[in-house]
Amino acid sequence: MVTAPDLTNRISDLLCESAPYLFECSPAPQGAVCVNTSLLYPDGGEVQVYVTEQDGEYVVSDHGEAAAWLRLQMWERDLTPQQQSRIDDICRQLGVDREGGRLVTRRPDADMVLFAILYVALAAVRVADISCTCGGAA
Repeated sequence: MVTAPDLTNRISDLLCESAPYLFECSPAPQGAVCVNTSLLYPDGGEVQVYVTEQDGEYVVSDHGEAAAWLRLQMWERDLTPQQQSRIDDICRQLGVDREGGRLVTRRPDADMVLFAILYVALAAVRVADISCTCGGAA
């Protein structure tokens, strides 16, 4: 079993080699690595994704932050079918799954973690943008 500091160091080293100015890593609860990205939500908040290792795969997730952000903007109503369809399209285009409100992707190879982080972070930004592009809170 990989410990949280070991995973944090491994992911940090990988990201520093690939894209040293785009990411900052820190340990997160439950053995995850929190990756601060240079991408921003529409309100200027920094997009964070989390990397864990489960069953020999790297799991990258936003821990539901994009859905929570969108819910805050849409507090008076539920998402329309058009907005749900747009979220499905975003996820399909980026190879990201929706699991219980979280945006998630899995990669078996450490070399693909950088791409997984980017895809989940981009999906989070695009999902959050739905409040601006498909009609936000009334």
